Formats: sequence, C-alpha cells, structure tokens
Amino acid sequence: RVLFRSLLAHLKLSYKAAYQKLSNPLFCLLGLIMMVYLIFDLGSLNNPQSSHANSYIWYRTGWFSAFSFSIFLFIPFIESSTTIIKIAKLKMFYLLITRTSILTYSIYLIHSFVFKIPLPFESLAVNKVFHILLVYLLSYLIYRYYEHPMMELRDKKIKLFNK
Repeated sequence: RVLFRSLLAHLKLSYKAAYQKLSNPLFCLLGLIMMVYLIFDLGSLNNPQSSHANSYIWYRTGWFSAFSFSIFLFIPFIESSTTIIKIAKLKMFYLLITRTSILTYSIYLIHSFVFKIPLPFESLAVNKVFHILLVYLLSYLIYRYYEHPMMELRDKKIKLFNK
C-alpha cells in the first residue's frame, strides 16, 4: 500500500501531466470494477470447491496489492472532481466517514471473525451487506462499552499522574 501511495505522490509532484491523465474517469471506473471484483472474489474463500480456497498466499499478498492498486486508480479522479468534493461535504457522508474512523480499531479487531459467520442468504452480495452491517454494529458496541470507557479511564489516570 505504501508503494502505491508513494508512487502517486511522486507522480503528482514530479510528473503533473501523467497525474492529470490518471484523473480520467475511465481509470476511476477501472479501479471501481477491479475493487468490486476483488471484494466479491474474497467470498470464494468460503466455497471449498473454489480454486482460491487453498491459496491463502494470494489473499495475503496479491489480493492486498491488487486492492491497493484499485484505490490508486481512484485517487486522481476523486481529487480532481468537484462533484465528489461536494458529496464529501454532505453531512451524512461526513458522519459516515467520521464514525467509521472512530470505529476503525474495533472494525479491525472483529471483521475477520464476522465475515466467517455463515449467513442463510443465497446471494453473495446480500451476505456481504449483512456482514458489513454486523461488523459496524458489533464495532459500535465494542467501542461504546469497552474501548471508550477504557480511554476515559486512561485519561483520568494520566491527569492524576500529571498533577
């Protein structure tokens, strides 16, 4: 991931014309298609007959690199798009991003366990949506009842220690 971020920053600073070419919507569309494919391809791990089921090396190395590259294709377009910047300023979008950033540690801790829970829906897309909603719900509960109280306790201890 760092490689692609560094490459993008280098392109933006040193090769502005090449960076401008990457802001073409087709690159963004390619990145979106790639990202959607990679997200739904992850579901093949749950299928024991899948050729990917026993190939965890792909998911530990190649998948993450490919996913980072798909995000790499998005960034120049998003950065140059005034419409997307306007959407980003919408209150609901802002709240979603803000709340997600607060819950990231809890999401990180539980997402792999939640996505292993079998759901009764036949549609992979419906299963993914329910998994994501469950991750957010459980992350919120962990944050609300464990992580936040611990951070408040830590802050109280620090204040007592600094007196």
